[in-house]
Amino acid sequence: MDTLRNAIQTVIGLTLAVASFAIMAALGLAFVGIVLVVGLSTALALKVFGSNQARPVMARTQNARRNREPRIWNDGRGTIIDQ
Repeated sequence: MDTLRNAIQTVIGLTLAVASFAIMAALGLAFVGIVLVVGLSTALALKVFGSNQARPVMARTQNARRNREPRIWNDGRGTIIDQ
């Protein structure tokens, strides 16, 4: 009787393990499929509409400040040097 009970418990345990593995594999494939569709649609949208978007431009404020001469003036109360 114990042998029959152990055999049934083993079969039930293996069945649950295989079923849980199958469910997790299906969920994993579904997740990979969703990520793949979103990624490909994003890449396609960027390829189609990306050329019309504005691109960042490098600002040249640092060079303009370096090349500028300091301004010096007297306001009546003292000399001001603007660097």
